[in-house]
Amino acid sequence: MEPSAAVPNRVRFGLFEADLASGELRKRGRRVPLQDQPFQVLALLLRHPGEIVAREEMQHALWPADTFVEFEQGVNTAIKKLRQTLGDSADNPRFIETLPRKGYRFIAPVDGPEIAATPAMTPAPSGARTRSRSWLALGLSAVFVLLASAAGWFWWHAKPEKTAEHRLTRLTSNGVSFNPAISPDGKLLAYQATIGGPNPNIWVQQIGGGQAIQITHEKDGASSPVFAPSGMRIAYASHRGIYEVPALGGDPRLITSDVFVCACEGGPHYTPDGSTILFVRTVDLFNRLSMVPRTGGTPVAIQPGVRFASDPIVSPDGSKVFALAYRDGRREQDLKRWWTISIPGGELEEVAPPSLLPGETHAPSPFAWTMADKNSRQQWIIFGRQTGDTNNLFRVAMASDRNVPSEPQQLTFTTGFSADPSVSKGGRMVFDSGTDLSTNLWGIPIDTNRGRVTGEPQSLTQVEGVRDDAPSLSRDGTKVAFFSDRRLVVKNLVTGQETQLVQDVTGEPNVPPTISPDGTFVVYYRWNHAKTDHDLYSISTAGGSPRLVCRDCGAPGGISSDGTRILTNRGFVGGGLDRIALVDITTGKVTDVLSDPKHNLWNPYFSWDDKWMGFKLQTGADFEHFRLYVTPVENFVPAGPDRWIQLTGGEYFDDHQQFSPDGNTIYFNSNRDGFACIWALRLDPKSKRPLGAPFAIQHFHGSQRIYSGVTPLTHMEVNVAKDKIVTNLDEFHSDIWMMELEPGK
Repeated sequence: MEPSAAVPNRVRFGLFEADLASGELRKRGRRVPLQDQPFQVLALLLRHPGEIVAREEMQHALWPADTFVEFEQGVNTAIKKLRQTLGDSADNPRFIETLPRKGYRFIAPVDGPEIAATPAMTPAPSGARTRSRSWLALGLSAVFVLLASAAGWFWWHAKPEKTAEHRLTRLTSNGVSFNPAISPDGKLLAYQATIGGPNPNIWVQQIGGGQAIQITHEKDGASSPVFAPSGMRIAYASHRGIYEVPALGGDPRLITSDVFVCACEGGPHYTPDGSTILFVRTVDLFNRLSMVPRTGGTPVAIQPGVRFASDPIVSPDGSKVFALAYRDGRREQDLKRWWTISIPGGELEEVAPPSLLPGETHAPSPFAWTMADKNSRQQWIIFGRQTGDTNNLFRVAMASDRNVPSEPQQLTFTTGFSADPSVSKGGRMVFDSGTDLSTNLWGIPIDTNRGRVTGEPQSLTQVEGVRDDAPSLSRDGTKVAFFSDRRLVVKNLVTGQETQLVQDVTGEPNVPPTISPDGTFVVYYRWNHAKTDHDLYSISTAGGSPRLVCRDCGAPGGISSDGTRILTNRGFVGGGLDRIALVDITTGKVTDVLSDPKHNLWNPYFSWDDKWMGFKLQTGADFEHFRLYVTPVENFVPAGPDRWIQLTGGEYFDDHQQFSPDGNTIYFNSNRDGFACIWALRLDPKSKRPLGAPFAIQHFHGSQRIYSGVTPLTHMEVNVAKDKIVTNLDEFHSDIWMMELEPGK
């Protein structure tokens, strides 16, 4: 099938928008996590809307001709994950139709304002020969999970040509260890782990065996350990600071608190002489490289005109750092290259990366730059790359002219992920490897009127292999409604009893159902096939038959205290802007009540006395900056823009705001400290204007209990009762492994 002569770079369908150039999918403006192969399938279908795309065409698009792969299973897995993300059904499709023995067809209307020529999809280089077995797809049987655990997540098969055998050793087995570092002499391992608490701390153990010891005891957690060149000290990141501690434990020493370290871009790095700490700090919303003396002082920017998209790695001689980075105004072009930046001068030089694979919009993220090995005398760049549904480690030789002359050699063959390598002088590489398994609900004990946390987070659901997602909490804190895979469930938090209300419901992670304030009924949604928005239904929490509330009336928001009205989001279809509507739950009457001519409005919720409404406003085209507002309410109708009260400035991703019972505190999630955490803001009891600055309620700094994805805050709900906050957190399992890179070891 020949691609269309002109296809939109950005294609809108239903509530979704796919950016075919960047490989991103958004829903109602919020970025939706979607792995590479399912997105490639979506892109192929969107390039041929209404046409049959044969399975063989998908095979050729996803895998090169000489790749040995069970493509039937691979296509099935990609289609299944794509449908799960879109909330689509094979039996009753609204997006992707299956035509038995023929292929698939995209059946929904599509629209796109930006037209550009679409390049043909090209096969991957033959040097990266892998095949993916995606046993991690949601709903996969427990048998496969047990098999994968027994195999240690590694199935060694279909190795690339000329890839040497490397001895592999498992170093931890607790399932909560990640971000490893190996000492320069290869004898000690440091890593962060959530052992005995919800937040991680740093642990150290001997490579040859012995019991691990905890060397940090940070209340807010510690992350990203790295050994000093001497091997005697370890630097790490903690809440808004970089610290150093003796490698076998002792009193930590603050190096600098004048930092805002990006959670996505790693932690501190020593220069080879041990005198300086390098790190990426967030300045004016962008990630910039900085350095600070190990003895302390004020951080100094290196090449402030460069923004970092990966953790910088230091060259063996310490003269430069290596990273995925870009200059102002050149993001798309620069991210297709690797870059070195000299220390301390900041001179920028381009490095040719491995050839991009189909669907890749930027070069892979480099993880480590090794010293020359004893046999080949080559230095290597170790990098991570997603192939299908897996993430593995590769390496390429680094030439003196800053080119990578060799084809990539695949080092790991996990069916989940392998990442965060650290390499000793002698060629021992440690890395973390594991898999995403489940999403569960957690409760944070708190006096929400006072904003005082009263206990540690408590697990409310704990089922491996199942996503218990999108919770909604009754105001007395006794019942929570949520989606459990494709079921709508309500759980009594007093008795522990779960009641299934609806089967085969296409719940979406960032659009929860809404339970009534008194916990007697739940409003949920289904897509209206004939229209462009959701239909709303109501069902008793005791069970029974659902009742249609209204058609084409939007996604559910907050319900009034008397249970008669519900706020909804409507309108993000075909380039329109989201607006807020009010629905009479008894009669189904829908009335648009609030909109803005230039901005999307989302997440409307009433205060507990129905006198105020909170909502968020999109402030930038990147869908990553939002302002929170409240506005007065009369007879359930919110006041217009002249009476809006701004709560936050719009420089962060602030989302999912909820009132305290007395209406004097707003709770929300935010990335304002570089992580996905829960925050609160005091309000004046009468005017509802902010009193002071937001303060943290619960940190999730580097914990394995944090929603995975490009924008974790999109999916992390905040639900407020008098004595608790309930949220949903993705839980992944990870352990540390070691590989001998030098042959013969």
